[in-house]
Amino acid sequence: MNAMVSHPFDPAQRIAELEAQIAECERLIGELSGKRSDQAELPLRRAFPLVEFSIGHGLTIPLPDTLQDVANVIGRYAAVRLSEGLVQTGKRASRRMVYVPATPPQRHRLIDLIGVEARAKLCWTHGRIILGVPVCQKLKSAWRDLAAKRMADSGMKPAQIAADLGTSEAVILAALGAQS
Repeated sequence: MNAMVSHPFDPAQRIAELEAQIAECERLIGELSGKRSDQAELPLRRAFPLVEFSIGHGLTIPLPDTLQDVANVIGRYAAVRLSEGLVQTGKRASRRMVYVPATPPQRHRLIDLIGVEARAKLCWTHGRIILGVPVCQKLKSAWRDLAAKRMADSGMKPAQIAADLGTSEAVILAALGAQS
């Protein structure tokens, strides 16, 4: 009778093999998402008015729950910058989505938006998920109302303010009436 040769199972080796497969899958996902994503082709924003407002006059305005969870990890400044820097995904104007890899490549959209340190924290806590980043509607409205007030105080007409802020004259009149 031939003796069966047993091959001992090495858990550490199997874990290393699986981690290598995961890393390869994440690399491929990164490559594919870079080629197909509309965000990868967009120029970076140069100005983030909500970010500055959110840490100044808008500090008391609450963030949406999902974004507050992110802000608890990476800070309010980086969280609002992430929300403001992402583009609309899908048909809903309020939907912004970003895949957060567990180990992102050296050049990644998240680095451009929130920086290396915040990206590392976000990847550690939210890695391997598609993160739905909400629009900060309350923050946007408060910023728009403050900007409209300042523009009106400088002598601009409501129609011109509305055109500059990309909204209707009725919204501007309501904002100016509410602040009077």
